[in-house]
Amino acid sequence: ILKLSNFTASVIVVGDVFYEKRYELGTTLFTTFVVMLVASTLLYYIEHDHPYNIENGKFTNIISTMWWAVATLTTVGYGDIYPITGWGQFAGSCIAILGLGVVALPTGIIGAAFIEKIENQKEEERLAKEALLAQIRAEEEAKEEAAEEAELKALQAQAKADGADHTLCASMFGREFIYCPYCGIPLEHHHHHHRR
Repeated sequence: ILKLSNFTASVIVVGDVFYEKRYELGTTLFTTFVVMLVASTLLYYIEHDHPYNIENGKFTNIISTMWWAVATLTTVGYGDIYPITGWGQFAGSCIAILGLGVVALPTGIIGAAFIEKIENQKEEERLAKEALLAQIRAEEEAKEEAAEEAELKALQAQAKADGADHTLCASMFGREFIYCPYCGIPLEHHHHHHRR
């Protein structure tokens, strides 16, 4: 009991699933109730006048017959009340088979909702990781650009301070570059070089 706090996230997921699928589950429960009512009414009219049922007090009214419908549709089948007549057994068999679908409907809805919820959580985690990695890469690129810009400014300052009449940059880079990559001065007007 003291360790239940570890399962808080799981409990929240379960609650979210039931909340998100409340309309589908509500529709399923309503359908189940209607099927139960129809089944109990049908079996009551088939079975209530059989001598065995009259003698033992079985299928006395639709409400009491609903207990049989619940036990049959949920595939529990306690066996305390069961149809005696041929038509009752046929109808009971059909209702029991129908009960498999009645139980499977909410199970399928909840199962699919759990899978969808877990996949959504994984996708959110993946997107969050990608966003974090993109942010880290952007920060690193910004730092690199700032460092390159600072180096370029330092070289430009040194080139201006040198003021010597040399053509090393032009000879190093020829006409491949329009501007000197160190100081940014056009090579055709370039009259200095940078110390190594």
